[in-house]
Amino acid sequence: MLALGLNLAGIFAKSKITMPTGVFNFFRKIEHKTFTPLTIGFGTFFLPCGFTQSMQVVALGSGSFVSGMLIMLAFALGTLPMLSLLSFGSASFAHSRHAPLFFKSAGVVVVGLGLFSLLAGLAGLGFIPPLFGI
Repeated sequence: MLALGLNLAGIFAKSKITMPTGVFNFFRKIEHKTFTPLTIGFGTFFLPCGFTQSMQVVALGSGSFVSGMLIMLAFALGTLPMLSLLSFGSASFAHSRHAPLFFKSAGVVVVGLGLFSLLAGLAGLGFIPPLFGI
């Protein structure tokens, strides 16, 4: 996260880490198509997300296949409008004149989240005192 944030903020030169050629070529082919944000959005379903994981725990804890399915369906439909808005909005915003400021700001936020995650991990392992006395 730190490397990504510093890259977005323009502090590092472009990253040398790349995707496999087949995946990169696929995204290059669909780069300027209308359904690209939707394709990327479906792919993010497989990323580890705290909100999604908590809903998966609730669904598993329900003890019923149908109940768990309905919980996950409600969660997916509930998040769909905002995620669609963010996805399609960011696709058009990325090519606007405000894009450099947006990417630099996003980089600063990602660096902050990366530092917080690093410190929370070190506190969880016992290397440093906890960040918050909860």
